[in-house]
Amino acid sequence: MVLLSCPFLGLHADNVNVALHKPVTASSQQKEFPASNVTDGIVSRKSTWMSGKSARPPHTLDINLERYYNINRVVIYTGIPDAEQTEQEKGKAPGFWSVKNFKIQYWDDANWTDLPDTECTENRLDKLEFTFHPELLTFQIRLVSTDGEPIRINEFEVYGKEKAGMPIPVTTGEAPRVSQEPLEKEMQVTVAKEIIGKSMKYVAYNQGYYLPGSNVSGWLEYSNVNSLRVWTSLNDYIPQSVVFNDKELSTLEAFESCKNELRNNPEHNRFIQWEPILAKCGEAHFSTNSMIFEYTLKELKRLNIDAILQINSTDFDGTWSNKWKQWQRFYALAFYAAKTGDVTMYAMHNEPNHRHAGPMKITQYVDAMKIVSDAVYCAVQDVNRLYGKNLKSRFVSPVTAGSNTN
Repeated sequence: MVLLSCPFLGLHADNVNVALHKPVTASSQQKEFPASNVTDGIVSRKSTWMSGKSARPPHTLDINLERYYNINRVVIYTGIPDAEQTEQEKGKAPGFWSVKNFKIQYWDDANWTDLPDTECTENRLDKLEFTFHPELLTFQIRLVSTDGEPIRINEFEVYGKEKAGMPIPVTTGEAPRVSQEPLEKEMQVTVAKEIIGKSMKYVAYNQGYYLPGSNVSGWLEYSNVNSLRVWTSLNDYIPQSVVFNDKELSTLEAFESCKNELRNNPEHNRFIQWEPILAKCGEAHFSTNSMIFEYTLKELKRLNIDAILQINSTDFDGTWSNKWKQWQRFYALAFYAAKTGDVTMYAMHNEPNHRHAGPMKITQYVDAMKIVSDAVYCAVQDVNRLYGKNLKSRFVSPVTAGSNTN
C-alpha cells in the first residue's frame, strides 16, 4: 500500500475518527455497495461505496458529523486492498482501482467551500491523508470526484475533537434534534407581574419583493413586525456615473475639502447628480428583492417599521480617489433613505467573506467601513439639520458567511 507523504499533527486521546458510524449520503450508489459503508470502520472491498454504474460525474459523498468539530486530519481509503486482490488484479499498477480526480470540501454554514491543497488529479494512491492547520471547524465534509467511471471509497475517516459550546447544527430541511436526556434536577418556574428585563427590540423580516399592488404591506402590518432588512445595491441606485470621480484626488486634505463643500449644500452641488438618482429610486428594479425603493421607504415609514438598509458594494481599493467616490455614493443613498423614510440603520455589504464577494479581505472591509460609516453619519446629520429631524444613525455589523479557516 502506498501512503501519501505529508506531515500530520500528533494524535491525542481525544483525536479520534469522528466520522465513524455517522450518516452518509451520496450522489449515487450500487445496491451491494451503499454509501454507509465508508463510515463502518472496515477497510475492505466487501465493505465499500461504489457510485452507480451508469451515474455521470460529478460523484459526491457527504459525511454528516452531526456536531461541530475542530478537524485536523482526513484519511481516505480507496482502491482494492492488496490482500484482497485477485491474481488478475495484482497485475495492475498500484492504485489502478483508486479514485483518480477529486477534491474535498467543507460546509462553512453557507457554502460548500473547497479545502486548499486537497484537489488531486490522476491519483494513483489507495490511502491518502490530508492535514489542516489551523484546524477546520465544520460539521459536514464532502468528497467530489469528476472521474468518468464509477468510483470506490472503502473508508472515509475524519479526525478531530468536538467543539465545546456549539449548538447542534441543523441542515437545510431538517428539524433540530431534541435532546431526550433527563434533567439533572427539577426546575421551578415562577410567573410574576413585575418586569425584570427586556426582550429583543426588533422582530424583523428579510425583504423579498416590495412592489405597488402587492400584499407585502398588508402582510407586514398583519404579522406585527417592527423592522425589515431592505436590500440595495449601489449600482442600481447610485451608479458611479452620478457622482464626481476625481482620479487626481490623492490626499486626506483634498478629501476633507471636497466633503465639506458637498455638505454645505447637499442637494445642490457639483458632486452628486440628484435628478438621475431620484428617477432610479422611483422605478422598479428586478432581482431576488425586486422593489421600487421610494415606494418601499414610504410604506415602511407609514407602517412605523424601521428599515435596516443593506447596501452592497465591494469596490474599494484603498486610494483616496476611490474613497471619495464611494463616500459620495453611500452618502447619497443614506441621505435619500433618511430624508424619504427616516432610515437610521445601515449595513455595508452582506457576507463579505462569501466567495461571490471576492471574498473581501478583513483589512479591505475595515478600511472601507471607516469611509462608509462616516458617509452614513454625515448624511443622517445633514438630513436632521435641513429637515428638522432627530434621527440617530446606527451602523450595523456585518453578517458573515459562516466559519472560515482564513
